[in-house]
Amino acid sequence: MAPLNEKGETVERKGFHVECNTDLDCFSRCGSHPVTGMHYVCTHNLELYSHAGYSKKAYKSLVADSAALRAKGEAHVEVWLPEAHDENFYLMEEAGDDKFDIERGSGVCTDTHIDYMHTGCMDGAGALSTMSLTGCSGKAFGWANFFCGSEVDFDEDFVSNVGISARTLLYPRVLVEESMINGKAQLRQTCWNPLDCMDKCDYMERHARDNGLPAPTACALCDPPCPSNPGTSLISTVHAFVDDVASALRLAAICINPVACVCQILMMVRKRDSNLLKVRQVPTPRPPTGADQAGVDQ
Repeated sequence: MAPLNEKGETVERKGFHVECNTDLDCFSRCGSHPVTGMHYVCTHNLELYSHAGYSKKAYKSLVADSAALRAKGEAHVEVWLPEAHDENFYLMEEAGDDKFDIERGSGVCTDTHIDYMHTGCMDGAGALSTMSLTGCSGKAFGWANFFCGSEVDFDEDFVSNVGISARTLLYPRVLVEESMINGKAQLRQTCWNPLDCMDKCDYMERHARDNGLPAPTACALCDPPCPSNPGTSLISTVHAFVDDVASALRLAAICINPVACVCQILMMVRKRDSNLLKVRQVPTPRPPTGADQAGVDQ
């Protein structure tokens, strides 16, 4: 995946892929992963691409545009179907993105065995129902907050041995271990209760940590997926309402003292103006092309 800059924005990957034949090659050449702390492993038979998309119309449009540019001798994207019978799901490689690629057929060092990454679930509807039941309810009723800051233990195949590490359930929970990354000290960060863990992980999701690192793995359980657009909208609305009520009650308690009340209102207005300024400074994104997911190569 593309790394993050200091503002948490994705940037083009820099560097190169490391070829390998065995996990020991990656152990000696790559060291440990800066986020998970685990050693890199050797994955074979990867299909590298820049973006993935799901739209038959977008796929045909990209193919036509690519053919027109190729006929003119200009730089063009490469588009193909990983599964010939499905014209909706396609992969795309931007011109020049293959400059970091390994030779086809060679292994490449990755943070986990991507070719082992399967769940064993062959029922899409069943998986959707299960994720909706656990993820949506965890967000709606807040019980997922109690797992924020804990780590997930898993086996290489992501099936036979997956669970929450019991040692990480005790408070204070360690979100980031102290370490040295690229010659820069990474400070140890802990949280002392579910709300504290949620606040710190939410901040690290929105702002890149030192060295452009994303949020740590200890924050993975803070925001469970809710694969339902109506459910997500409803939960977001309820949470926004609860936050507004909590802010109103907090302001009412502060306003018992008129001087503190005025100060608090000014601080709230200043914070709101600051957030609006940040929104206006976000760069304008390029027009959508139907390719909305980053691939292994980017």
